[in-house]
Amino acid sequence: MPVTHDTHAILENNNTWVFPHLINFETASSYSQKFIDIPYNKNITFDLSNTENVHSSFIGFLIDLKQKIDTNGGVLTINPSPSLERLLNIINLHDYFLS
Repeated sequence: MPVTHDTHAILENNNTWVFPHLINFETASSYSQKFIDIPYNKNITFDLSNTENVHSSFIGFLIDLKQKIDTNGGVLTINPSPSLERLLNIINLHDYFLS
């Protein structure tokens, strides 16, 4: 699995995106543009297993993207790091993303 130390998501294969350790505001904002043209009717996996810190705008991006994918018959699978999974529990989104 490729590991990145920059702020860009890397397409690992045709449906898995690997995200960096830190996702700040600027990075989260760029994802909205980067993922605007993806096919929302596909199964997409976000590998966030190495992501330890995210800006709140990234959570908003995930919610928006999941709604678009769900509406179009696709599936968004998130593989969170332990710290990101704790955050999703704290903000009551664990079941929304991981059930």
